[in-house]
Amino acid sequence: MSVVAADAATVDAAWARARDGADLGVTEALRDTDYGSHTFGVRDRDGNLWTVGTYRGTGATV
Repeated sequence: MSVVAADAATVDAAWARARDGADLGVTEALRDTDYGSHTFGVRDRDGNLWTVGTYRGTGATV
């Protein structure tokens, strides 16, 4: 499952909660990707994988 955040500060706050006490297992530490995302991954206690991050998008309008 994925959660797209509006900005890096929101991702940073979620990372702090996940890292510092939530009942989650970190699968991917917070990082900046070469394609512009600010992201991390966790596994919840039910085994679901979650990716939290920003999404730069393509800039295209629909």
